[in-house]
Amino acid sequence: MAGWFHPIIDVESRPFWDGCAEGKLMIMRCTACDKAYFYPRAHCPTCWSDKVEWIEASGRGTLHSYSIVHQYPAEPFQSRLPYANIIVQLEEGPRLMSNWAFDASLDDMKMDGPVKVSFFKVDDDLTMPVFGPAD
Repeated sequence: MAGWFHPIIDVESRPFWDGCAEGKLMIMRCTACDKAYFYPRAHCPTCWSDKVEWIEASGRGTLHSYSIVHQYPAEPFQSRLPYANIIVQLEEGPRLMSNWAFDASLDDMKMDGPVKVSFFKVDDDLTMPVFGPAD
């Protein structure tokens, strides 16, 4: 899809983006203190250990916060107005910034309401996680 801003995919974030392409929400977990975390980095933000691994998250959580965007002058976002930027509290603990699923009604957003992940294929090089109501 022309006009989408692609993230910079580096060695630390590649497993996350590869997981999205496979329909898996990948986060990191420290094997030293057993804390899950996101965004990807080589050292645990809790205990600073480098004993970390990738795990597949459940894809379930709660809607922690959101902001509905009503104006955006550039494509590809202009044609999707209004849309919502959200923060999800994953069951595993970390919070993740994402978008409300483009095919879900904004009226279905409920603070602290249950959500689940789905994946939006932007183009052949990018699939991103989005969240909607958990049924």
